[in-house]
Amino acid sequence: MARNEPSQQPSSSGSNGTSSATQNGSAKPSKVTVKVVNASFTKPCDCYVEITSDTSSAAPKKTTVKKKTSAPEWNEHLNVHANETSTLSFRLLQKAKLFEDTCLGMAKMKLTNVGKTENGEFKADINNISLLAKDSSKMGTLNVIFSGYAERKRRSAGQRAETAVSASSEASTSNGVVPTASASSGGRRPATAKRDTLAVPANGVAGANTSGGGTTTGTTPEEALPEGWEMRFDQYGRKYYVDHTTKSTTWERPSTQPLPQGWEMRRDPRGRLEYIELLVEWRFNRGVEQQTKAFFTGFNSVFPLEWMQYFDERELELLLCGMQDVDVDDWQRNTVYRHYAPQSKQVTWFWQWVRSLDQEKRARLLQFVTGTCRVPVGGFSELMGSTGPQLFCIERVGKENWLPRSHTCFNRLDLPPYRSYEQLCEKLSMAIEMTEGFGNE
Repeated sequence: MARNEPSQQPSSSGSNGTSSATQNGSAKPSKVTVKVVNASFTKPCDCYVEITSDTSSAAPKKTTVKKKTSAPEWNEHLNVHANETSTLSFRLLQKAKLFEDTCLGMAKMKLTNVGKTENGEFKADINNISLLAKDSSKMGTLNVIFSGYAERKRRSAGQRAETAVSASSEASTSNGVVPTASASSGGRRPATAKRDTLAVPANGVAGANTSGGGTTTGTTPEEALPEGWEMRFDQYGRKYYVDHTTKSTTWERPSTQPLPQGWEMRRDPRGRLEYIELLVEWRFNRGVEQQTKAFFTGFNSVFPLEWMQYFDERELELLLCGMQDVDVDDWQRNTVYRHYAPQSKQVTWFWQWVRSLDQEKRARLLQFVTGTCRVPVGGFSELMGSTGPQLFCIERVGKENWLPRSHTCFNRLDLPPYRSYEQLCEKLSMAIEMTEGFGNE
C-alpha cells in the first residue's frame, strides 16, 4: 500500500529542542574557544602564539605579534575546531623580519584533561601550560582559558541503524508491526513502521521495498554537507536536512560549492578582518615564498642569515651601503619650510642640533625623514620623492608634547613648536632612535 507524504517537514530540534551538528550521521568537530591570556619567558623578542588541533585540517590559529617583550599580554580569543578527544598544540614563535619564524617553545594539551562543568562546558579557569624548548627543557609558561563545548564523538548513522535492525529482528507482534530506530532520535526511542513497507539496511540509509521482489535499494556515500547542516532520518527512514543557522529543514540536499585547495568557508563576525589578514599573508609571504627562498639562498652565501638578528633595518642599510659624510651646509641650503621661516627659533635649534651630531646620528636622521641614509650623488638638491624631485622639508605640525613625525615619500619632517632647545633635542633623539620600520608615514 502506498503511503502518503507528511504534510509538514520534520522538526529540526531533538527532544530537548537543540541538537549538535553532525555530518552524514557522525559528529564533526565543534568550535572550542581558546583565550590566550599571556606568556612568560626569559629573552625579549617579537612573538606570537599558534594553535592547531590534531582532529582538524584547518589552518593554524594565531594571535597578534607582541613587540620586544618577555611577558606578552594578548587576551585574544581564537576559535579552534576540536572534539572531546582532540589534542591541541601550542607553539610560541618569534617573528622574523626576513627569514622563517622561529619556534621558541611548544606544548600539547588533551581536551579530556581540561576541567568541565556537569553539563560538559569548559570551566573558566586559567590553565598554566609549560612551554618546552627543542631540548625538552622548560623555556617559559603560557596561560590560556577554554570556553564552549567539545563535541562528543558518537556512533555513525550506519552503526545506529545496524543496532536497530538487530533489535527489530528479535521482535515481532501479531499485527505485523516491528520497531525500527529513528536516526534522529539516536536509537533511543524506536518508532514503528509496517514490516512490508520499510527496510533499514545496515549502512544506515533507508530504502523502500519493492512490491514485487522485496529487494532493498541503498545509496552510496555522499559528499560532505556545508558547514552548519546536518542529515537526519524521519521515523519512516527518509532523509531530510537541518540548517542550524536558519533553524529550518528541507527534503532537498544542500549543495556544497567547491572551494580552492586550502580555503575554508566560515560564518564569523570577524570574517572580514580575518580575510584581510589572510590576504596580506598570501601577498607578502606565501604568494612569493619560492622567490623569497631563492633570494635568501643567494643572500646567505654572502651574508649568513643568522647574523641578521643582530641588526635592525637601519643598521643593516648602513652595514651594506656604508656611511658617507653628510654636508650640513648643503643640507640646510636645500631645505624648504612650511609654517616656519628660516629664522624661526625651532628651525635655528634644529640646525644647531644637527651640527652637534656625529656622522652616524646624522645618517640616522636622514634615514628617518627620507627613508635612506645615503645622499644623492648631486647632493641634497637631487633628493627624490614619490612623485619626482622633492627637497628636504620641515613643517610646523602638532603641539609641544608631540614627537616628531616623518613622511618618507615626501622627505618631510613634522617638527612641533618646542619651547626649548633641550626639549627639541630630547624629542628628536627619541624619534630617530626608537622608531619602528613602518612607524613612519
